[in-house]
Amino acid sequence: MMSLPYILVVLILLSLLVPLLESTPRPAETPIVALRPLGDVRLRINVTATAYSSTPDQTDSDPFITSSGKHVRHGTLALSRDLLPLLPFGTKVWLLVGRQAAEFTVEDTMGPSAKMAVDVWMETREQANKFGRRPAVVEMWR
Repeated sequence: MMSLPYILVVLILLSLLVPLLESTPRPAETPIVALRPLGDVRLRINVTATAYSSTPDQTDSDPFITSSGKHVRHGTLALSRDLLPLLPFGTKVWLLVGRQAAEFTVEDTMGPSAKMAVDVWMETREQANKFGRRPAVVEMWR
């Protein structure tokens, strides 16, 4: 059993620390977009994430149709060709970028020079440019 002086010391220390913690500036937190599923991760790959839009200079002659023949939409993910054997078209994956996570479907490929990379489809070129180039993790769950 704890003695009364010990409890008082702990309470006094806590009363001194709480104001310090509350006054410490916190970095702006980016909300998590979605919660990942519970269970085991089957595959985890560190990649470079970029974004693209349906403009002819960023795609081929039919900018709204992916390499898998699907129409682009939110949740479309293009992979570098070195990752396609591991994550074929139609594979559902989670993309983790910083503190954000979202589910995507592999439906497109990147240019032949891209390695260990993913490209997130976005509606506008401005959104894609704002996304930039970021380190990310691709996860495939059981």
